Amino acid sequence: MRGLAERRGFPIAVVVYPTPTLLRNPWQLRFARSTWAEAVVGEGLELVDLSPEFLALPDWRAAFIPGDEHWAEEGH
Repeated sequence: MRGLAERRGFPIAVVVYPTPTLLRNPWQLRFARSTWAEAVVGEGLELVDLSPEFLALPDWRAAFIPGDEHWAEEGH
C-alpha cells in the first residue's frame, strides 16, 4: 500500500477510533492511543485519532449501537 501511495503521490493516513471497552477504561485507552501513535508515526504515517471527538460527546455511549462496537447514527 505504501508503495502504491508513493507512486501515485498521495499520503497514507491511519484512522483509529476507541471502542466502548476502551472508553470505559481510561488506562486501556491511554495505552491503546500510545501504542497506535508509536506504531503509526514510527512508520512515518499520519495518525488520525478520533478518541478526542468521542470523549467530547455529552454521552459517548450514544455513538455506538447498544451492545456492539459499531457506530450508531450519533457516532457518524
